[in-house]
Amino acid sequence: MVLLIILRDYYAAVTHTFDFSSQMPSKFASMFSMSWFGLGLNDPQGQGSDSYTNHWNVGPLSSCVSGTNPSICSTDYTSSPQRQISSKYRPLLGIYSSSGKDTESASRIDLMLSTIRSSCNTGARLDAWCIQLESIQLSSKYVQNPSMNIEIPYQTFLSFHRRAQAANLQNVIIPGYDSTWLYSFSTYFGLGKCDNSDVNNSRSICLNITIADFIDIVNMAYSYTSSTYFVNSKPVLFIYTSSGGNFLTLSEWTQIFSAVRQKANRDFYTVSTSNLFQEFDAVAPWINYDAWSMTNSTLPLYNRTIQWMNLMYSQLFISVNNYPGRAILGGLTPGFDDYTQGWGACTTRTIPRDTILLQAQFDYFKKQNINRMFLFTWDDYQEGSIFEPDIVNGTWALVTFRQLVGKYFGEEDNSLDEQKLISQWTKYPQIRNCTTIQPSSNLDEFHSLLSKSKSIVVLTGAGVSAESGVPTFRGEGGLWRKYQATDLATPQAFHKNPSLVWEFYHYRRELVQTKHPNPAHYALVEAEKRFKSEGKHFCLITQNVDGLHHRAGSENLLEMHGNLFYVRCTNEKCQKIEENHDSPICDALKDKGAPNPDTKSAEIPVEKLPRCKHCSSLLRPHIVWFGEALWPDVLEKIENEQEKCDLFIV
Repeated sequence: MVLLIILRDYYAAVTHTFDFSSQMPSKFASMFSMSWFGLGLNDPQGQGSDSYTNHWNVGPLSSCVSGTNPSICSTDYTSSPQRQISSKYRPLLGIYSSSGKDTESASRIDLMLSTIRSSCNTGARLDAWCIQLESIQLSSKYVQNPSMNIEIPYQTFLSFHRRAQAANLQNVIIPGYDSTWLYSFSTYFGLGKCDNSDVNNSRSICLNITIADFIDIVNMAYSYTSSTYFVNSKPVLFIYTSSGGNFLTLSEWTQIFSAVRQKANRDFYTVSTSNLFQEFDAVAPWINYDAWSMTNSTLPLYNRTIQWMNLMYSQLFISVNNYPGRAILGGLTPGFDDYTQGWGACTTRTIPRDTILLQAQFDYFKKQNINRMFLFTWDDYQEGSIFEPDIVNGTWALVTFRQLVGKYFGEEDNSLDEQKLISQWTKYPQIRNCTTIQPSSNLDEFHSLLSKSKSIVVLTGAGVSAESGVPTFRGEGGLWRKYQATDLATPQAFHKNPSLVWEFYHYRRELVQTKHPNPAHYALVEAEKRFKSEGKHFCLITQNVDGLHHRAGSENLLEMHGNLFYVRCTNEKCQKIEENHDSPICDALKDKGAPNPDTKSAEIPVEKLPRCKHCSSLLRPHIVWFGEALWPDVLEKIENEQEKCDLFIV
């Protein structure tokens, strides 16, 4: 039995003001997720908290993909096992239920919420989390034995609020809604086609359910006052929209929002994925594969991505000028990988999952002054997640992503909190991906895995050099004079006061030259030698800039953030990069750079600062500063190492 709310009597009208652009925080990042996949009682890796949903089956059109049975681990289409599903690729790379019905499910929600900013995690980069709903009216709130495709997202939404409140996370949950879902699958629920084709397919049936859904969503948002994300005392609603076919028209959106505001007697802001500025407060474009297919495939990935972004956003920049108070938000994706019987029609559709793709999107947003974004990166149906704890390099992908977001917003790199996140990810208790990746503290298991591995990658951070006495300049007490690293390690700081920045780096260079590699550095050198002697591949990736790994003897080494003892010419026509261990690096910096808070700046004339030997231009440390992208050649090497390794040690 479906409960329909027919709206006839309205309360006094709520007047909506389109002022979202001025009221929204200047910097904002929210993850977007869909929790569609249930795990059944007979799951091969332990009983699930829900039943299997038919989202495992996209809908058979041909025999290009084998039949669906998510309780079976299959190797039909990949080199590593995955659930037997109607897709050549994983539609969801980490197939956990997020309904919150059991400890495992609740733990997974906690894991995702750990990426949101809090007083306990200054390294987190997200401001909010958006959970997509299909319908409230067709959920267990009103219906007995509802479809699991509706019920799991509904229970997930409630559980995210409960877990956020338990963690004392405030202003973090955004309700999402797929406005196309009901109009695509209405016949499955005995509602007809909702297309007014005859008396049995009345459009008003679906319209009234949509209106009632939004009334419920708005009222629920206000009921979860502490955990709901509010702007200007109004909840923000994210709505997946599409045009054409049987989907909602602009005039219907006008009718829906007017009815909801009057019946609920409450106001709200709305974000659309389509160019619907007339009725919505903001637009965050969805992943547009058609636009990608229109780009020049011969271009380098970075350039092709910029071309793609122009195709998706150029018209929005024209349209938004006609609608004061509206905003353009970034819609960010890590890529797209689809080969399905149904929606994909047995056609390979791919946007490379590559850090360069992410970096190009960030650079485009920076150029267009887009500092508020939704990140379509988690649990999407065909796109899939790359950040799950049971995915090879999933943790590394998440850390890289967090660093990109942090650099984009000019925030301090926080390796300690990143290590905390890595620990949470690697210790997540349940793996359900048909893989052999099982977090464990069993040393015998680790030794066995190590002995079988042919390609090993190790990632190190500030912790490995702490034992050598190298300061991190992070956290409480991590100041140089009165400055934090984020005050000095930026292009803007160098442009404004190159003397002060060079004092800081001169101090660091002189200090590190008095330090020595510790047993951890040497252990990694010995490991590399041993693996090489066994015919194995080994690579060491470090976030550190102190050069101690190199001094210890590591050979296949990638210093992703640069090295204190390399300098780069600032002249664009020169840009020479050279190793430099001079002490002092120039006469004017001799005995300068004392870290005491009362030390006065040296105010060295720019012409006396380190100069290029080739063109006499000003030199800068060859370091990736806050707000700068990782160098493309280094990124490419790191990604190649990730792809070919079978053991990644953090």
